[in-house]
Amino acid sequence: SESHELRYVPDRLFDDLNAGLLAALLDSLTECARPLIGRAGHSTRSDVSDLVRRLVVRFLGDNRKIEPERLWSWIGWIDGHHGYRNDIKEQLTGIFRENDALRAALLEYVLLTPCADNTWLAGFRLADTQLGLYPTGADIAAILKVLRTRSGDTQIDTEIWRHLLRHSRSADGIPAVVRNTAMEIAADDPELLSILDEESDTSEPAWKIEEQQRQACRKAKRQRALQGWREDLAARTNDIAAGDFSTLHGPAAIYLGQGILLDGINISESELLPEDRLASLLGDTLREQVLAGFIAVIDRDDLPSASDIAQLHCQGRHYYIEGPMICGITEMLRRGRPIDEVARNTLAAVYMAKHREPAPSHSKQVNIIPAMEAVLFRSEADWEEHFRTSIEPQLGCNLSHVQELHRLTHNTRFASLSGRLAIDWLRRFPELPRSTQQELLDCAIAHAPPDMVCTLVIDSRKTVHPDYDTMLLWLSADFTVDFDDCRESLERAAADNPDFLWLVRERVTEEDRGGHLSRLSLAQLAYVVGAFGENWPRTGHPLGAMVGRCNPWDATEFIGDAISSIAGRPEPEATETFRNLIARHAPSYTDTMRHHLALQQRLRRDHEYSPPSIDELHAVMVDGLPETIDDMRAWFKDRIETLQERIRGGNTDMWEAYWETGGPRHENFCRDRMIEHLSIELPASMRLEPETHMVGGNWADYVLSRNTVKLPVEIKGQWNKDVWNAAIEQLDAKYTVDWQAENRGVYIVLWFGDIPEKQLPSHPDGTDLPKTPKELRRMLVERIPEDRRDYIDVFVLDVSRPPGQKRKPSKRAGKTREGKS
Repeated sequence: SESHELRYVPDRLFDDLNAGLLAALLDSLTECARPLIGRAGHSTRSDVSDLVRRLVVRFLGDNRKIEPERLWSWIGWIDGHHGYRNDIKEQLTGIFRENDALRAALLEYVLLTPCADNTWLAGFRLADTQLGLYPTGADIAAILKVLRTRSGDTQIDTEIWRHLLRHSRSADGIPAVVRNTAMEIAADDPELLSILDEESDTSEPAWKIEEQQRQACRKAKRQRALQGWREDLAARTNDIAAGDFSTLHGPAAIYLGQGILLDGINISESELLPEDRLASLLGDTLREQVLAGFIAVIDRDDLPSASDIAQLHCQGRHYYIEGPMICGITEMLRRGRPIDEVARNTLAAVYMAKHREPAPSHSKQVNIIPAMEAVLFRSEADWEEHFRTSIEPQLGCNLSHVQELHRLTHNTRFASLSGRLAIDWLRRFPELPRSTQQELLDCAIAHAPPDMVCTLVIDSRKTVHPDYDTMLLWLSADFTVDFDDCRESLERAAADNPDFLWLVRERVTEEDRGGHLSRLSLAQLAYVVGAFGENWPRTGHPLGAMVGRCNPWDATEFIGDAISSIAGRPEPEATETFRNLIARHAPSYTDTMRHHLALQQRLRRDHEYSPPSIDELHAVMVDGLPETIDDMRAWFKDRIETLQERIRGGNTDMWEAYWETGGPRHENFCRDRMIEHLSIELPASMRLEPETHMVGGNWADYVLSRNTVKLPVEIKGQWNKDVWNAAIEQLDAKYTVDWQAENRGVYIVLWFGDIPEKQLPSHPDGTDLPKTPKELRRMLVERIPEDRRDYIDVFVLDVSRPPGQKRKPSKRAGKTREGKS
């Protein structure tokens, strides 16, 4: 295939293959896939690994004979940490565990046959398969005997001898079964006996003894440093009680999990709670004195203000009292003392210091931020005062990294405030570093009133920017807010600098990235395709891992998104836009645009007439075969309704197919059963096919097709995490855009009722969950945009247990692969 990815392969595909065909298939996989596996991504490696193991299990299932060399060629290149099917891996491990002859022959081949790896590395390769093949002591003893037999009257290879002994060695030395066998084989060979004695030696090596001595020295030095620190603190109890910052600075660092340096030794206790960290280093008495001293710090009248702290941090410095101040508020909260009695200026200073606190070396840290925010911030004006105090000194110093700026610009609760402040700061600080200007400009475009943003961008044209890149940054803002008046400048920028595409892409708001660019006009979308399509020709995604978001294939994706967005506009102007682009621009995208032009024209026809309701079509199509996509929807609706009647009202307990003893079966199993039930008496001219390839490299769950009509069907179990959004984000976004689907699709949810651990996920809007299939269908339809509801059919198939019914015991447990939805 074009993507070189392995798609889901059902188990039943191999049921009828004989041993010869299975072996030939495994040989072909080894020959073709092994050279490519190193460049494949994790998902592809796992799929290939699962497939190889399944085939080997099928081949060995009847105790078939196989040469160890051929068997190792099949499994030796598959790493055990790849694969999704643990059940298959366990089956293969069990085969090797139960078939002693097969296991012995395989170990003998891998460990004793000359190859690229020596015996030492070959043993670890056996372990890497995670199939229980790493040799035991008994295995090594048996292989030593084979080695003796193979060597005959000649000298045994000493390297293989050493490596085999080393594989059997543990902390207790070489097992008796191996040592006794080795003694018997070595006989009077002094070299082999010498190697056996060396490998049997369990005494500590010199390097380990030296390391233990170094650790003992470090431990003694640490104890001396701690003792000196304790004595110094004990002599300064009056300073501690008075909240002296120079005395409390070290204990505060320990309390906050940052550690301190004493006589060149780093002292920290990362796994304990703050108060326990102090007790472990200082003892209980000093600990209590220090904790009281932290609270005494809060009552001092000479503490720095929030503004003082922000200003000093701009110089890369800090107040030593900041740590004890943070500890004081933390300790008050831990003891249940109210902090709303603390002076507001003091609390604001602690809040400022907390946001500039060095990161602790562990996770056991008390979060005091919410409690302080509840006291400090009662209105947007309080937040504005804090952010101005925190950020404006940094902007005035033109710092390359501005603390708290990302928090302000990316937190939705500050959206309105951040937009206003971004406009203000961009005007007041025109010499900011480009990265800071970009972050503020993004925030202004996203959150400030459009008229304010437009005025700012227009006024910036009078500014002499410090460099060419900053000028392009502001020109990209013209693309967003004043495209029509700046089109000529924008086209020149794109022609002179193809990388201008990335700036234009960055000006698109986050929620539109990778989507339909719905906020852009047709003229803006046409600009993206026309201005950049020739300099960024169509490029496919490479295999394996990809780095960054500014690669040729990322440009192709952005341009493709613009083309798709034009196709989603039903106006006549969109048709004309496509014709102009096809005639004059971007030759590598011509075929793509022609395809999307056909989609747009269909959408336009749909938009320009009022389609009949599905119920009307249903009444017409009950007794006929579909000829159009809407005929197909009506025909399918009739089959779904008939299936529902059979499940709920039939006398064959059809609902049981969807259940097992512990509850509902896997989603893919249920999906396949539903399709089997729907396929009964399917006309010969119609096909209901799984995992069908759609436009854009996507794969639909199922597609109902007849002639050139193709109706995509997406199916979810009620517990699927994407159940609320899949109709739009998966079905509509990826499958209905196929030209044969004509923007139509079917979304089916399997309803099982109130089942522990298989319940519906929480509603995205926080509303109460439905109690019946009918309520669920209504809520799913409401999540579809109104302009798409006439084209996406939603069904909730009730396969719940009838009241009073219990699952009948099954004679044979079914095994399925739970694939990706």
